[in-house]
Amino acid sequence: MSRTRFREMPGNPASVFGAAWLPDGEVGVDIASAGYVEQEIAANGEAGIWGYDDAGSAALHGGRSYSTRLVIRRPADPHRFSGTVLLEPLHPDLDKAPTWRMTHRWVLAEGHAWVGVTHSAAIAADLAERFERYRGLDIPRVGAGFSADIVGQIAVALKTGELPLAGVARILLSGWSITGSLCRVYLQDGFLGRHAGPDGAPAVDGILIGKSSGAFGRPGFPPLSEQSSPLPDGDPRRTVRGLVPTFEVLSETEGETHFPVLRDDSDAPGDRYRLYQVAGTSHRQLRPETILTNDVQYAATGGELGDTRINEEPSDERFELFGSALFAALLRWVADDVAPPRAPRFAYAETGALARDADGVVVGGIRPPWISVPTAVHRPSSTPAPGACLPLARFPATGGPEQAASMIGHRIPFSPEEFALRYGGEADYRARLAAACDELVAAGLSTRLDADAYLAEVLERRSR
Repeated sequence: MSRTRFREMPGNPASVFGAAWLPDGEVGVDIASAGYVEQEIAANGEAGIWGYDDAGSAALHGGRSYSTRLVIRRPADPHRFSGTVLLEPLHPDLDKAPTWRMTHRWVLAEGHAWVGVTHSAAIAADLAERFERYRGLDIPRVGAGFSADIVGQIAVALKTGELPLAGVARILLSGWSITGSLCRVYLQDGFLGRHAGPDGAPAVDGILIGKSSGAFGRPGFPPLSEQSSPLPDGDPRRTVRGLVPTFEVLSETEGETHFPVLRDDSDAPGDRYRLYQVAGTSHRQLRPETILTNDVQYAATGGELGDTRINEEPSDERFELFGSALFAALLRWVADDVAPPRAPRFAYAETGALARDADGVVVGGIRPPWISVPTAVHRPSSTPAPGACLPLARFPATGGPEQAASMIGHRIPFSPEEFALRYGGEADYRARLAAACDELVAAGLSTRLDADAYLAEVLERRSR
């Protein structure tokens, strides 16, 4: 493969698609006030066209050139940089960055860097059509293997100092939903070993696979090429092996299909693995976006954002309550060989379905405050409002509105009488909520920053 070439893209930081901060509308995160800068880098190279050979192993079938972009957020003062990079293949839904959304407080407080990579052919074509800045973007539509190669090349470039971020010591690769599945492909189909740093070890040091079940057919393990058939059910690659420290982090939605690929946690060399399953959570949350700026910028071009209304009251879950703590635990495993906490798992019936109590609440798993100190029953799936949840031309879905809504959580609020039966009043509820947050922090499952932010949000909402 040819060497990847990089050049910084000029312009105001607000011109970056998915910019950290849009000062005009005060949307996003003002990273400058935290001593951070944002840079956008054009990347041109050649990645592999991969498929499966007769034995079902990954095989290289040639290469194609690509032109893409990277977004780097780093401390302005190089001495503040911790040496840790959170590397995120951006989600094909408008190049969004779920890892950044979940971890930005921790990243900024600890001096880490975040790097987002455009790898999707569909979003590259859309950006090239809508923004003069991105006329040169060109990613061929050739499958997950091509994307994995792009991401691996960026990881190598970070470790070898080819990008404007000196002193990279550790890279944590992560993705959510389909990009979580891409991380599974990267780990399980050999890309981890193909992309090495200067010391010969994998350039990626740890992996977090978020909200993606390896047993969920094609979405759980995308084929290496457009022509490849999905891995069959039961293929061992669908069950993760922690060749580097690896987390799988799942909501109830993914828990519903994950039973066939469940495995034990492990601290063994060459298989360091943890599974974290969070009760009362869903694949997708509906709420006003305040951290990511992509929707605002895309809508300004006349782009369609879609109608995600559901018939039920959207859930008030906050999955990001756990994000920073889990990345911090993964980092300690990578950097200091400190084994992360083990967590309770979902209970399953003999059929492989999630076990639920009489109220329909899942049994087991990590119990967030909205489950341990509830004001509602939370369900991981919903039904589409009339005319809503339709597929978009830019981001088609094969299952129709019902499947789209089934990934969105909702809540069934308690009546005043039910609330009164459970709590001695509002003060009692608030005290128990604060104690539940403290317990998660003590268990290493939430950071103090994220727990305090969650608690403040809930109390402010209840004071309205």
